[in-house]
Amino acid sequence: MKTRIFAAGLFIMALGVFAQDKVAYLNMSDVFEQYYKTLNANIIFENKKKEYDDKMTMMGSELETSLREVRTIEAEAKNELLAEKVREEAARKFKLKAELFQTKRNEFERTRQQGLMELRRLREDTEETLVRELRSLVDTYAQTNGYTHVYDVSGYSMNRMPFLLVYPKQQDITSAFVASINAGHDAEIKDAKAKINVLRENARKNALTPEAKQQ
Repeated sequence: MKTRIFAAGLFIMALGVFAQDKVAYLNMSDVFEQYYKTLNANIIFENKKKEYDDKMTMMGSELETSLREVRTIEAEAKNELLAEKVREEAARKFKLKAELFQTKRNEFERTRQQGLMELRRLREDTEETLVRELRSLVDTYAQTNGYTHVYDVSGYSMNRMPFLLVYPKQQDITSAFVASINAGHDAEIKDAKAKINVLRENARKNALTPEAKQQ
C-alpha cells in the first residue's frame, strides 16, 4: 500500500513539473528573412554584388575586344594573299597580342574568383552575426514571456522532411516574435524592401542577353 502511495506521489510530482513547462514553436528561417537588420544587410550585399558585376562586365568587355584583335592579326598572319613581309609583321604582333590577351584573361579569372570569395565571406560573416543576435533575442523573449522551451520548426532532415512533422500551430510564436523585434522599424523595413526589389530587378535585367532584353 505504501509503495502504491509513493508511486502515486511521484506521478503527481511529475505532472506538476510538466505542467510548469511552457512550450513555443518558432520558424527561425522566416524570422531571419523578416528581421529588419537582415533587410538592411541585404541592401549592403546587393550593392557589393552590383560593384562586382559591373567590374566583371567591364573586364569581360575589354577581354572580348582583346580577343577580337588577336583573331584579326592572326588572320593577317595566315593570309597568303598578303606579302610575306606583311605576314611576318602580323605574326610578330600576333605573338605580342596573344601574350597580352593571356595576361588579361588570367587577371579576369583571378578577379572573378577573388570577388566571389569576398562576397561569400561577407554573406557568411553577416549571417553569423545576425544569427547570434537573434539567438540572444529569442532567449530574452522566452524569459520575458515565461517560455521554458522554444523549438525551431524551420529545419529539414536528410529526407527533406521537417524535423517536427506535427506540432500545435496555436503555439507558434513566429509572427509575435517578428513583430516584437521589428517594433518601431516599420518605415525602415518598407524602405529597405523597396531598395532591395530595385537592386535585384536591375541585376536581373543586366544578366539578360541582348536578345532577351528585346523581347
